[in-house]
Amino acid sequence: MHYGFRVINDLRSGLSHYLDDMKFASPNEIIGKALPSIVSHDQLPRKRMRSQIHKDLCIGCDLCYVACRDGGHNAIDRLENRIAHIEWERCVGCGLCNFVCPVDGCIEMMEWK
Repeated sequence: MHYGFRVINDLRSGLSHYLDDMKFASPNEIIGKALPSIVSHDQLPRKRMRSQIHKDLCIGCDLCYVACRDGGHNAIDRLENRIAHIEWERCVGCGLCNFVCPVDGCIEMMEWK
């Protein structure tokens, strides 16, 4: 979403390099390889992460708000002056907001207990 359709060229190139590095002749050779590793979301071995926005660094650009809204989680609301605010109950910890934020250190991924 952040890079638009030009990302397709990068994906094609990356897949080609991966197949070469792994000595696969075509994408068909990797189909089904991951099936034994698939588990339900609750069985994933990971920390529960959530985004934390440092309001003093937020410039109100709305990039995180739009990314979260369009990404389907709707976990970011806007306070006065368009300052972003995370609703932790809705945040799934995907980190898209952190990725699109132009301000270093404004959004931090925090462990949620």
